[in-house]
Amino acid sequence: MWYLFGIVKLEGLANEVGGGFADSPLQTVSFQEIAVVVQELPVWNVNESQKADLLQKLLIHQKTLEKIMQETFVLPIKFGCVVESLQDIQGILKRGYPLFCQAFQELNDKMEINLTVTWD
Repeated sequence: MWYLFGIVKLEGLANEVGGGFADSPLQTVSFQEIAVVVQELPVWNVNESQKADLLQKLLIHQKTLEKIMQETFVLPIKFGCVVESLQDIQGILKRGYPLFCQAFQELNDKMEINLTVTWD
């Protein structure tokens, strides 16, 4: 089973990025000049997780994305996305390739800011 973190351009990911859930390293599965940052996991079942365990996994997901962002621009994949095989990942990249390339062009050099306002 493969956990998906985000989509990157290969030339931007020069260094090995740490992080992830288990002892297995993060890897990239590529198609042309883009790749998905993934990690092989023995088991992943979000529906059976306890709330504290789920929050810990969400924090690991976010911190891993932040480490990737220190190296390169990343199109994040939502928390909890897993696929069964490397062929499934290749299929995602091939089918979505034009949209991913368009997203890289439109969103590169952009910043997301979360703003919270409270008042009485």
